[in-house]
Amino acid sequence: YHAPQTDGKGVEGLRGNLRQAVALLQEAGWQWKDGRMVNAKGNPFKFEILINDSLDERIALEYSRALRRIGVTVSLRTVDTAQYIGRLSDFDFDATFNLWKNSLSPGTEQGVFWGSRAALQPGSFNYSGLQSPAIDALIDRLTRTTRYDVLTQVTHALDRVLMHSAFGVPLYYAPYDMVAYRNRLAMPETTPIFGPIPESWWEKPSEK
Repeated sequence: YHAPQTDGKGVEGLRGNLRQAVALLQEAGWQWKDGRMVNAKGNPFKFEILINDSLDERIALEYSRALRRIGVTVSLRTVDTAQYIGRLSDFDFDATFNLWKNSLSPGTEQGVFWGSRAALQPGSFNYSGLQSPAIDALIDRLTRTTRYDVLTQVTHALDRVLMHSAFGVPLYYAPYDMVAYRNRLAMPETTPIFGPIPESWWEKPSEK
C-alpha cells in the first residue's frame, strides 16, 4: 500500500489523484451527470463530516473543495463536545476525524479498534464499523503470541490489511517530536523510540 502523494501545489497538484478517484468511482458504478457523481438510481454521492475541533475545519474544507471538483458533495457539521461524543458512541456520523493511539507493544486494544464485535457495541472505538474475519484472526493471534518475532510479523500483517481496507483517509504524520526548551538544558544524545523523556534532561552548569 502506498498513500497518494501530491507536490503541495493545492488542487492543481491533486489532478492526478482526482483523475484516479474518478476512475475508481466509475469502476464501482458511479457516473458523472450534470456536474454530480451519481449512482445507477440517480442518487448523488454526498456525505457529512462531523467536526468537534475548529482546527479540523480547515482540513475538511479543503477536502470538500477537492471532492467538489469530481462531483462529490461534502457538508460539514461542527458540534459541541457533548454532542460529538454522543454521536460517536452511537456511530451517528458519515465521516469524522480520529486518532488511534497505539503502544509499542500492540495488544487487546486492537480488538476494540478493529474487531467485529466492537463494531456492534455502542461506545466502542471501532468507528469505521470494520467486520472482517481476517482482521479478527490477526488480532486473536496478536494477543495470544508470546514471541516477539511473531508479534512483529502479525502486527505488520494487520497494518497491511487495515491500510488496504481503505476505511479512512490518512492525513499526515510527523516523523519527529517537536519540543521547545531553554538552551541551558541538556539531554541524552540517543532518544528512545517512543520520544524524548524530560525526566532524563539536566541543567547545564552555568558558565561564568
